[in-house]
Amino acid sequence: MVHWSENLNIIRTVASAEWSTPSVDTLIECITGGWNMAMSKMQVSECDDKIYVLWTQHLDPPNGVFDDCAARADGGNGDAVGATNGELFISVSTDYGLTWDAPRNITNSFSGGCDPSNGGADCESDMWPSMASHGRQNNPGEDWLSAEIVDPTGSYAGDYFLDVQYINDKDAGSTVKQEGTWRLSPVKWFRIACIEPTPSIPNFIYPNYVGFPTWAKPGESITIPLTIENNGNVDLIYSISVEMDNNPGMNWLSVFGLSGMTPSGLANVEDGLIGLGSGTTTIGGYNGRIIFTSNAPSSPDTLPVYFTVADTVIAPVYDTIESACLALAVSNTGNYGNNGRGGVNMDWVFSGAECDTTGAADVYLYDGSPVISWIDGVDTVAYWSIFGDGWLSSNGFKPAGLDSDAPYSGTGGIGAYNWYTSGKFVTPDSTIGMKKTWIASTNAGNCDFIIQKLSVWSEDGTAKSGIAIGEAIDWDIPSDSGAQNTDGFSPIPNLIYQTGAEYNVDTVCQDSDNRHGGVAFFESYLNGSLTHTAPFGAYTGRNDLLVFPADNFVPSELYENMQNFGFTTTGQTTDLHTVMTFNNSLSLGATDTVDYWIVLATVQDGTVADLQTAIADGKAFITANNYFPDAGNYPCPADCVGIRGNVDTDPADAIDIADLVYLVDYSFNGGPAPATSEADVDASGGLDIADIVYLVNYMFAGGPAPLPCC
Repeated sequence: MVHWSENLNIIRTVASAEWSTPSVDTLIECITGGWNMAMSKMQVSECDDKIYVLWTQHLDPPNGVFDDCAARADGGNGDAVGATNGELFISVSTDYGLTWDAPRNITNSFSGGCDPSNGGADCESDMWPSMASHGRQNNPGEDWLSAEIVDPTGSYAGDYFLDVQYINDKDAGSTVKQEGTWRLSPVKWFRIACIEPTPSIPNFIYPNYVGFPTWAKPGESITIPLTIENNGNVDLIYSISVEMDNNPGMNWLSVFGLSGMTPSGLANVEDGLIGLGSGTTTIGGYNGRIIFTSNAPSSPDTLPVYFTVADTVIAPVYDTIESACLALAVSNTGNYGNNGRGGVNMDWVFSGAECDTTGAADVYLYDGSPVISWIDGVDTVAYWSIFGDGWLSSNGFKPAGLDSDAPYSGTGGIGAYNWYTSGKFVTPDSTIGMKKTWIASTNAGNCDFIIQKLSVWSEDGTAKSGIAIGEAIDWDIPSDSGAQNTDGFSPIPNLIYQTGAEYNVDTVCQDSDNRHGGVAFFESYLNGSLTHTAPFGAYTGRNDLLVFPADNFVPSELYENMQNFGFTTTGQTTDLHTVMTFNNSLSLGATDTVDYWIVLATVQDGTVADLQTAIADGKAFITANNYFPDAGNYPCPADCVGIRGNVDTDPADAIDIADLVYLVDYSFNGGPAPATSEADVDASGGLDIADIVYLVNYMFAGGPAPLPCC
């Protein structure tokens, strides 16, 4: 929250809420309620030649308050978690907003665990404050004995006061969408003493986190800006140390350019640099931290650092795989569904077969990705690209380009089927490599499934053991109640599924419990040899218990659940996800590759038996097409005889600046078209701006070399 005034013309931070909710470190995980942020409903006033800012704040982690929130909902009505209760905070400035003191809680109405919706204690959530624009001095003879006086210091001797009114909400958010229930809630008023500011050193460090995609090539050093801002009214005195968890002898992490003292007032910002990569010659992840020890109450402050050393970094891209009746968004990170984009989510809107035209039935498969987990010493690690955790998150898979294990990325079509292959993606520590290929039937009479092949290998060339690997899918089968689904399984086709919920409360064209979606295991191969035809296990889990509290999977919970053998369902109607465990403790040799085949299918208006039929059709389609030998391989055009990138067909088969000039001249200046497919630099099957970008990246930025023609 920042303040600006015309007389100073300077923007200054009043207070900062740089924490996240929910907190997974407490017994009660709670989220900021409906229509609120961590700090909101701000007011600014003047009193006794000082400026006061008042706001509603949710939680106070700097002072150890993580659990001032309504009781966690029981899940029966679809609630995820309880909502935070608001408190009124104030901050004071004596220099017209140039400096501010530390925020103070002026209502102190903690009511953690309140549960009015289930007959429990009322909440004390202080919301919607209004403060008089100007305070005033008491006039002689005025009687304020009946007024409630709030004095945060407990010793105010002056006679200037501000009037504050607010709503004491008795249920701030324990229902769907955390908007609370209808309650008789008091409108309260008090007078706050126009107190003096207290000494304060709220220091802010930017960035507060260094992570992917901060990266460098082996042996390369980079710097990123580091800023310290002192928004308090006392000078900040500090020292800096660094810790490196791996390869500390390389001194790959350093800080320089800072003085050790950041003053308050006008010159309250210092700029320095973080040095990364010095001496790093080994590809992989480098973890450490920068520690600031100071006279600030928050000391020591820690800035985590996660630095990647790689040959190149590739951004995620999405494409669409289409059968004759279904479409699915797919990515080079292994993700599919793209967080419920709609219309490309194995729904039936794509084919025109959907009778619900309200837009409520354009998602069946909301999101999905592989999940990989293992125990590393005493810690459990887990990686995925579902629920919004993409390549920038610490748990997300990273696209890694093309190599001999994954020589192509893109779409193609061969007769009876279309396909998309991801290229290589890796775990954040670059120890495990993966590739996905999706296949969809072009036969209009046999198209209610999409096939997926996941290939896994050791990326760093060392043997692995104890790996739990599988697939996580967040089905959101269209229902009368949003994402509420029921679940079931059928072990004979290795199928676990979800079904829509029908409550007869809508006017939609069909019953929602006739809609189904599921995933079935087909086969697994190690180095081309069949290993098993059934998964180790599969389960459905409640999102409100296993996903929402931490905004995603908790690695230890995920790993533990993936150790459960067989099929397990909840038997409940709520928002669910599915995890299928292919192997619970995989041993992977240094040169091994394991392939997993699964079938995804949906039914718009039918029965579970219809879903089983769709799964059986998908499995039969795999064998009928000999496991799709051409899917995922880059095209082999007859007119490409040398190497891609040799646009001008130089007899020496060389890639040089003349090839780039030729391609640019053709693309933008009406120059002659290249004579061969060697101009298809990225092997996408056509000529476009992406070929120029690929060539520039290879020639001048160290990007991957163009692929051979065949």
